[in-house]
Amino acid sequence: MAQFFAEGGFAMWPIALVGLFAVILGGVGLGTRSKGAALGALGCAAAVTLLGVGGMMWGRMKTDEAIAYVEPRYAEELRAQGHREANRPLQLAGGFVVLGAALGLAGFTRATSRNVL
Repeated sequence: MAQFFAEGGFAMWPIALVGLFAVILGGVGLGTRSKGAALGALGCAAAVTLLGVGGMMWGRMKTDEAIAYVEPRYAEELRAQGHREANRPLQLAGGFVVLGAALGLAGFTRATSRNVL
């Protein structure tokens, strides 16, 4: 897991923090029928998506900048490895987005339903 975070770079920390917040808000929204918490979870899930895409794009940009200083015979192999590692923020964000958005959507649906058991 430490290797995974190291490969993803700095963007992994805000993704993990906001993603965990999305999951917690989604759980609170689902458990308490709070529409505000559910919407907060959906908003955080959207922010995590943007952070994941931004982290991936930043990693690819830095990889391509570094390739300029490498011998051409090694460039393509390094570019492929760098782009695989640049996908780590998007991979981490994907899990948090799916879980946070699912909980947020379920909480929002539960909060708007009128039938109370």
